[in-house]
This record gives sequence, structure tokens and C-alpha cells, in this order.
Amino acid sequence: MARRLRESKAKVAGLKKTVEEENPWKKAHDEQKRQAEWESLRRQTAEACQREAESRLKAQQAAQEEAAKAAGPRRSPRRSPRRTPRKTTKPTPSKPARVTPSKPATRSTPSKAPKATPKKTKIDAVQTQADREAARRQAAIERQQAAEAQERDDNARAALRPKVAPVVKARLQRYHSFVHLLQEEFNVRLKTSPSDADIHKAHVRCLAKLHPDKYRQSSIQEQVEAEEMYKALGNVYDMHKARRRW
Repeated sequence: MARRLRESKAKVAGLKKTVEEENPWKKAHDEQKRQAEWESLRRQTAEACQREAESRLKAQQAAQEEAAKAAGPRRSPRRSPRRTPRKTTKPTPSKPARVTPSKPATRSTPSKAPKATPKKTKIDAVQTQADREAARRQAAIERQQAAEAQERDDNARAALRPKVAPVVKARLQRYHSFVHLLQEEFNVRLKTSPSDADIHKAHVRCLAKLHPDKYRQSSIQEQVEAEEMYKALGNVYDMHKARRRW
């Protein structure tokens, strides 16, 4: 009798341990924590790369300015004109003059002179270099603004996740089964006793609706709600498969 009691207690302890290990909410919390750490590390590396690029750009500009000051204005060397040898012509016998009838005078049209193309001077070269420098500075400013906007969005998402996650969890706990959840929450039509393949297909269709790529133009609140619903739906499906195995 005592041996049976010990075996039953061991079985109960093992079942509790497996339930704790397969707890989806704990897994979701750990995954959220890892994701936050990864995002902070990514932001730090991006800021370091940006600072390094700006310092390199400043050093390159300073080196170019020093080289231009040291070289001074460039002067093109004068070239001596080429001398062409004179051609010797043989005397030709004179021909009698040919008399042609005179034509009536016509109004002469003025010939259009070709347009002279402006030559590039040193002022134009300096102007183009200044335009390039201005374009580089503008591109650096735009990159910095985009990084700051991305950082603001990430901070807003991180602040909203702790508020949205419990709401999504309570919203999904109202349903007594995974099939009922798909039918009521996502309007999925299933049979009275659907197979595992039908449930899997419906689950994949619902995940496609909640994919983050479809919420890029939406507000940050909607993006965070879609992400949390995406994660929670995957965890509930894992629990459903574990119950089917038992």
C-alpha cells in the first residue's frame, strides 16, 4: 500500500513538472524578455556604427580640405601650337574663263551661328563639390532622423506590450476550446468534428491575417496587439496539440 502511494505521488509530481515546463505563458514571458534584450543590443550596435561613420566622414572631409589647401589652385600648362608643313602645289595650265548667264538676285537668309557651350571654370568645380558635400550632410541627417524615429517606435512598443499582453490573454481564455476560438474570434468555418489537418490549415490562415507585415502602415497600438495575438495564438495551438497527444 505504501509503495503504491509513493508511485502515485511520483506520477503526480512528474505531471506537475511537465505542465510547468509546457506553460505557454511562461515561455511567452521568457521570449519577450529575450526579444527586449536583443532589441536593446541592436540599438546600441546601430548607434555605435553611426557614430563611427560620422567620425570617418569628418576625418575624410578634414583630410580633403588640408590636401586642397596644400596643393593650391591648379594651372594647366600652356601648349605650343603645332606647325604644319606647307604643301607644295604644282602650277596648272590656265583655262579659258567660262561665261555663265546671270541669275536674278535672291534674298539671302542669315545663317544661324552654332550656340557656344559654356566652359567649366574653377568656380563651377567648387560649386559642384559644395553640392556634393551638402548632399552627403543631408543624407547623414536623414539617416539619423530615421534611426531616432525607429528608436521612438521601439520604445513605444516596449511600453505598450505589458498593457496589451494581459488583455489578449484574458480575451483568449474566454473560449473553452481551440476550435471554438477560431470560430468565434476569426470567423473560421469548420466541421462539427474537424480533423487535425483542418485545424492546422485554419490556424495557418489566422496567423497569416495577423502577420506583422500586414500592419506596417497601421498605428503602433494595432501593431502591438497583432504581435501579441500572433504569439498567444501560437501558444494556444501548442497547448491544443499537447492535449490531443494525451
